[in-house]
Amino acid sequence: MWPVILAVVMAVVPLQETNGAILPDPECGMTKGCYPEACPVSGCTDFFVSWEEAGEYLRFVMTFEISAGDDQWVALAYSKDTHMGDSSVVMCRMEGGATSIEMGHTVGYAYRTLSNNYGLQNTAVNRIGTVVVCSFDRIKNATQNEAQVFDLDQPLHLLHAKGSITAGTPTYHSIRYVTTNTFDFLNVTQSTPVLTTPNTPTTEPPSGSVTFDPACGVTKGCFPDCKVSGCSFLVTWVTIDDQNIEFEISADVSAGSNNWVAIGFSADKKMGSDSIVACVSSGGVVSAQSGYNTKKSYGSLTPVDLGLSSVSGSMVNSVLNCKFTRMTNITGQSSFFDIRQKWRLFFAYGPFASGNLQRHSQNPIVSVGTVDFMSTDLQRGVNQAYILVQIHGSLMVVAWVLFSSIGIFVARYLKTMWPNSTVLGQKVWFQIHRLCMMTVFLFTAIAFVIIFVEVDGYADNVTVSDESHSFAKYHPILGIIVMSLTVMNPIIALLRCAPDHKKRPIFNFYHWFIGTSAHVLAAVTIVFATYLDKSNVPPSARYISISYICVFVFLDIVLEIYLRIRKNRKGRTLEVELKQQGDVAPDAPPSTGEEVSKIQQQTMSQKRKICLKLVLITNKKKMYEPYPNILFCFTNILFYIDQS
Repeated sequence: MWPVILAVVMAVVPLQETNGAILPDPECGMTKGCYPEACPVSGCTDFFVSWEEAGEYLRFVMTFEISAGDDQWVALAYSKDTHMGDSSVVMCRMEGGATSIEMGHTVGYAYRTLSNNYGLQNTAVNRIGTVVVCSFDRIKNATQNEAQVFDLDQPLHLLHAKGSITAGTPTYHSIRYVTTNTFDFLNVTQSTPVLTTPNTPTTEPPSGSVTFDPACGVTKGCFPDCKVSGCSFLVTWVTIDDQNIEFEISADVSAGSNNWVAIGFSADKKMGSDSIVACVSSGGVVSAQSGYNTKKSYGSLTPVDLGLSSVSGSMVNSVLNCKFTRMTNITGQSSFFDIRQKWRLFFAYGPFASGNLQRHSQNPIVSVGTVDFMSTDLQRGVNQAYILVQIHGSLMVVAWVLFSSIGIFVARYLKTMWPNSTVLGQKVWFQIHRLCMMTVFLFTAIAFVIIFVEVDGYADNVTVSDESHSFAKYHPILGIIVMSLTVMNPIIALLRCAPDHKKRPIFNFYHWFIGTSAHVLAAVTIVFATYLDKSNVPPSARYISISYICVFVFLDIVLEIYLRIRKNRKGRTLEVELKQQGDVAPDAPPSTGEEVSKIQQQTMSQKRKICLKLVLITNKKKMYEPYPNILFCFTNILFYIDQS
């Protein structure tokens, strides 16, 4: 069970998200070959490589994300198999502020630099922060060093690796990627092979109907969400003068004529207290409005087009395009931010109905860093991070998947362990159970308060992108029920009677029923949470959560069957002992009339005593849970069923 529990914790607890800083080339699959073929939100993580025809050469451009600091290397290798040994290598080196590109070859696990850079020309290395771009022309068919410089007209695997340089020598790579299939480098329109590596970035299916603007980062500032096949949205800006900036928003929104797209200028990564410009498509007409966003609501400024001019737009199929000029600042308007300063940039979209902007269809995308709108900045984005939501989910998973599961199993199935051992005057199993359930209560209470702070009260408008999963909107209601049961059970436990009290079975039943109900509902609520937009977890978290439930139920059934078999064996032994202590003799002579009635009354009275004695014995000996047998016993008495 523990591997499953740990897997669920690792999958459901939100982790630090890694997002690419490298945009793919829009010419991939047309005039250039590329890998990887598709990238996450706004760019590729770690690396991107493209190549195109250049006469007798192929022009390669390799873009890598590296760690901060000098003395590093990145390399691209051409191999006849998926192993690094016996590969033709092009290595980019960065040492002490100097850069170079060299041709090399691997023999086994050893790398050797070729004596000359035959087959390479037009080399260049550019580094901006943690992104390095290596470009070079590599010969297609070598006439020298053929054993080390592979011809590119044959099918080859591509390998990528990077590492550090120590004392002028490249050290063993810290990460390596390899394609599972080979490339036909002379056919740039082929499908890109799949990459395999423990650290391979997750790719998304190609989507988007918005074309990437090649002027991005050159003459325009841009904030895109692009893949090889296109962009889902693209925000561009051009500085006209110190007082005006021209913006253009293009976004692939849902079909229909009534939609909105918006950009927000924010001081942080959270939606709220933001200056907004929203473009609305209604009835075939596109308009723009200035607004301000509080934590939970949006309101337009007065007038609605404050600071905006030259508005134009269109809605073609599912693509909404909007262009406008925004003043950089308006004196005396605190809700109209001065964009000569740096702000984080938000993008969101949603439906427009009843004259109002409805809730955004998906989580907003926010820029990784602050944006300088007076420059041609090229920004990447990430899904808006809901830190308190992540903490809430983490606490709930640890509480119910880990501690609650341990507490339930210990109390139900491990009572017979350490029978004579105590901790602080209590049985070991009871102390473990109590500690686990106290932790569950504490974590659940903290998580409950945190989520109410995040949503500023009760939220009945949780968003689910896929309407087929609308059942997940019951997550808040189920969460409140779980919290109520979590509070109720400790209160009942504090009021419990002594183990030998006649009403102890009632406590046992209610304590078990409430605890089990809370655990079941908590598991369902966690699964529902994986469908919510704000949870921002991959589908694998959902599948692992469901797998955990299945494994837990399976183990519970197996152990329950074992427990029942054990009970039956001990129950038969106990029945013999009880009959020897005064039950009605099986060979007593029959009686009639009034004597029969008296004997029946005496027999029923005796059975009641036997049942009570059975309860007390089972409680003291911890042989099995008493309440199912109590119900069975008293049902027999009430309906005069003779079990002897």
